[in-house]
Amino acid sequence: MCGTDPFYDLLKEAIATNKKLESILKEMRSISQEILLKSAPGTRTKSNSKTVPKVS
Repeated sequence: MCGTDPFYDLLKEAIATNKKLESILKEMRSISQEILLKSAPGTRTKSNSKTVPKVS
């Protein structure tokens, strides 16, 4: 019975659309951050290295 309810169908579609939107926004944020960090003067990227360099 739930599958035939128009409200149920609209809600299911809205949830699927929201998931797609969130995925697109995540990608856009990542691209924006990358562009900003590459274009802003004096910014450095974080090293992915887990080791701490030794200071002598």
